[in-house]
Amino acid sequence: MNLRTKNNPGDEPPLHRLLELPTGSVLDAYPLIGYIDDGLRNISNVQELVRFCERGFGTYFYNVYWQEAAISRFLATRDISDAEFNWLESLDLGIHPRHPLFNMRQSLVGVAEQNRSIDVNSLLLVWGTLFTKGKPFFKLVGVLLQDHSLQLVVERPDHNLDLHTCIRWWALASGVRHASTLRGLERLLRAHTHSELNALPENSFAKLSHKHMRLAEDIARVHGPMVAFYFFRAMQRIRACMKWVAEDGAYHVRWRSTWLRGAKTNSDAIRGASTYQHLLKPLLLEHVLEKVAGHRAGKRAATYRLKLVLEDGRYDEQEAAKTLGLTFTGTGLVRPAG
Repeated sequence: MNLRTKNNPGDEPPLHRLLELPTGSVLDAYPLIGYIDDGLRNISNVQELVRFCERGFGTYFYNVYWQEAAISRFLATRDISDAEFNWLESLDLGIHPRHPLFNMRQSLVGVAEQNRSIDVNSLLLVWGTLFTKGKPFFKLVGVLLQDHSLQLVVERPDHNLDLHTCIRWWALASGVRHASTLRGLERLLRAHTHSELNALPENSFAKLSHKHMRLAEDIARVHGPMVAFYFFRAMQRIRACMKWVAEDGAYHVRWRSTWLRGAKTNSDAIRGASTYQHLLKPLLLEHVLEKVAGHRAGKRAATYRLKLVLEDGRYDEQEAAKTLGLTFTGTGLVRPAG
């Protein structure tokens, strides 16, 4: 939290499961505020505050959030000079302005303090967790991974975060240090990535940009418009299903080979593509997909990295058919024009 100012609240999703903030400060929701207040009674200057932040009470509760609460409470009840403030801020104690969680946390704090209440899941990110190992910790990780509205806040462009990176920093800020717990956290994050890749979106075909339409036209000049059309349809499916994987710094997609084998094999198969499957898979591997070693979902599906990042645009299947000189039929298939 910024030591002296609060950001204006952003466009975060509505809060739910709220806890009241009687004074309108998120300090009301810090679970160890009583310990902080007891410790600050005998602290009269910034130098003593820094020593308190660095050693705490020697309990396992001590962490970056402890520092944040101590500094925030001290500044709320005492006046310090600009020079002292600048020195304190330069020490990188608490969730300081250079901390990776700072901007995201500012957004959550701004919404909470404006509404004088805080979402209990947001509270996890604002003040961390006292559970730093075992089932209680992993249960909370699961809560964060499943909260879609919180993910939208975390992954706002101005926060420079993805959900998994946020959770890693949240764990460290909360005081998680055990190597076995950190390994378990990574296993949970990998499992979540696989789960997200396996999930099919409600709209399983996306509209693509002119750049990808041009690629389909290039395919048509070599393999004909019918192959190009179903290649375009495959790219639409990939765009709809691809997910950003921060650990790899790339987009991934879980591609099912049955999507090219007809509705009898997979109800979500691309209609008409089975006739050209022997050409489509090699073309996708040449232009769009790159196999990720060791990532599989069974014999009929595998995880691929996108070497061509697909972009949204105006071209749907009907526009693509028209551009390629094909007639789009009422059944969703195409035939040569004329």
